[in-house]
Amino acid sequence: MSRADRRRAYAMGLVVALGLVGCRRAAEAVDVDVDEVEEVARRTGEHVAAGLETARDKVAEAGGDLRDAAERSSQPAPIDAADALAREARTAIVCPSVGQCTITQTYLARLRANPGFVARQGRAVAYRPDGRPSGLEISALESLPMQLGFRDGDVIRTINGLLVDAVTTAPQLYVQLESARRFVVVYERAGERLVCEIDVV
Repeated sequence: MSRADRRRAYAMGLVVALGLVGCRRAAEAVDVDVDEVEEVARRTGEHVAAGLETARDKVAEAGGDLRDAAERSSQPAPIDAADALAREARTAIVCPSVGQCTITQTYLARLRANPGFVARQGRAVAYRPDGRPSGLEISALESLPMQLGFRDGDVIRTINGLLVDAVTTAPQLYVQLESARRFVVVYERAGERLVCEIDVV
């Protein structure tokens, strides 16, 4: 540890000691013993210096510096469940060809148990080319729908023959499709009609 670092650690210890000892003694209306404060400051400074040294060693082992670590620690921690679901999708969903996918029954059950994760996978608004809703336009897509082959701007028309014409129909669709083993999604992209078949395995 450099001499400047030691001085900073000592100063930090002094501030802490003055805060603790000085306030306590002032409250007791007793004069502060400068020697005692300096001793507490020295010991506190040594603890701070040792902590900084340990932190530097750990950060160096991880291949960074303290500033990088401080920036990373100020970032919000990722949501573990969402991260796990996103990672699991890579193996639970397989699309051997365009428009043909499989999803494991276990993973589908986990998605159904985590509607918040599914809801954050994109936005859907009623598609109204002639004033009447005739599908849902999807956008701001995350990894899950993109892995199934969907893209921003696609318009979902039907799922298993059931018209998807408003966000409010989603609960009814969920009930009707809850036990489905295959999902046939008819959608449009740039005016072209496409089909995605998703089998539960």
